[in-house]
Amino acid sequence: EYFCDKVTALTGLNIDYYAVTPVASFVEIVDMVGGVTMTIDEAIDYKEEKEETEDTGNAEDADKNDKNAKKEDEEEPEDVFSLKLSAGEQRLNGETAVDLFYYMYEVKGDTSCQRTLRQFARAFLSNLKKCTSEADAPALFKKMQPLIDTNITEAVLSEQIEFLLHFDDLESVDIVYPGKYTEDGGEVYFTPDVATATYQMMPYKQ
Repeated sequence: EYFCDKVTALTGLNIDYYAVTPVASFVEIVDMVGGVTMTIDEAIDYKEEKEETEDTGNAEDADKNDKNAKKEDEEEPEDVFSLKLSAGEQRLNGETAVDLFYYMYEVKGDTSCQRTLRQFARAFLSNLKKCTSEADAPALFKKMQPLIDTNITEAVLSEQIEFLLHFDDLESVDIVYPGKYTEDGGEVYFTPDVATATYQMMPYKQ
């Protein structure tokens, strides 16, 4: 509810319902619906570089480091992050979806990550009608409830299920939040223009 209040303060829009889930539960939910089909704009073939061993200048240490490096090459540690996806329509399971978000944030930046999150959210809702129906949706929601912090009840779901299952028939609008970026001491800050934002959101206010 705190975040709903913040969004209302920044946009002037009332947020009636919310759903929050930790990463582990998110993975489980995506897998529960059989994955999500979305379009990957460009092929991804990425592997994080391993941290180089610091050169101590000691010959004995250098020999040990060389042997360790060879051993790592032979048996690559499991914690090295990598992601490989072809461009075009892809079916993503929960773990791959999280990896995609991580890649977008760490490699492409926050703006690309936010755009990908929005694309995934739309794809998730669009995919719902392929894995459930108005009759079966309450049972699916009941399975998801322990994984989600939400104010949506089964009664609310019954009222909104037709909307949720026909989400892709609605017009979707992306609005760039007005404001400016400033740099201070090497840190970049975004200052929102709340007055302009609330004016821009007025056509969507009910």
